[in-house]
Amino acid sequence: MDKKTISIAVPCYNEEENIEAFYNKVNKIMQGLSNYEYEFVFIDNKSTDRSRDILRQLAAQDSRVKVIFNQGNFGAGPSSAYGLLACEGDAVIGMACDLQDPPELIPQFIDEWENGSQIVMARNSESEERGVVKYFRNWYYDLIEFFSGVQGFKHASGYGLYDKAVINELRASADPAPVYRLTFMRYRYNPVFIDFKKPEREGGKSSYSFFTYFGMALESIATVSRKPIHIIAFAGAISAILFAVLFIVMLVLSIVQGSFVFWGLLMVSLICLGLSLTVLALGIVGIYASLSFEWTRSSPLVIEEKRLNWNDRVKKL
Repeated sequence: MDKKTISIAVPCYNEEENIEAFYNKVNKIMQGLSNYEYEFVFIDNKSTDRSRDILRQLAAQDSRVKVIFNQGNFGAGPSSAYGLLACEGDAVIGMACDLQDPPELIPQFIDEWENGSQIVMARNSESEERGVVKYFRNWYYDLIEFFSGVQGFKHASGYGLYDKAVINELRASADPAPVYRLTFMRYRYNPVFIDFKKPEREGGKSSYSFFTYFGMALESIATVSRKPIHIIAFAGAISAILFAVLFIVMLVLSIVQGSFVFWGLLMVSLICLGLSLTVLALGIVGIYASLSFEWTRSSPLVIEEKRLNWNDRVKKL
């Protein structure tokens, strides 16, 4: 009986201090799971340090190390998704290279998968993060749950195991801006969660800035729900009604009283009315734009520069 294959998808960007430690640690764990074949699929998002040299060395030493070099930096989300979709194993484990996703959870992932779970996700129940970032992350997950209407995904990262059938479904969806843990929320998948305490980075510095997280948060909210646009449109409509009433009241008082004060308030209310109508219009246009964008966007996730240790039959996505 052929052994099942586990693919380990690993996005990289300037991880020269972590790649070898990651490989050694995960390789040791996978060697202990003798009932399975396994492979590494590293996707490098145009690193500017020694990451590519290290990946070339690993690929030369171990044929199970497959590498995709991106032609440019296409963003963390698209690059990670592309690497995940490029995997061909019976199950795919997506995890970060900085060892903040503990490899020790891999045997638990596989056990849950063998028990019938198509998706097994790690959930960061307790983090060693400190400061403002930790609070922003909590607020982010609260907003996601509010807008999506789905509970239980709080602090679930992309670290997890995905059955080949799920990968095929994600591949068929051709989402050009994928955030797959949010896709699972949107399509009401029921993953099994494994809680863990997220450690600090083994080495190096995260390439994610506050603005990176902020941009990802906005994109994530837009991915799971169109509620924000509807809220803006609703607020614009309510404001327009209120300022229309205020305009009428100020107009009547200005005529009856003949006061310059009321004429000034009339102009202010007129300006506010115009702004409210503008917000309403933008909200409505945004609804149509988001719907159109959702159906017409078709650009590739990344453009490849080179592959290492891939056989010729594998087609690029």
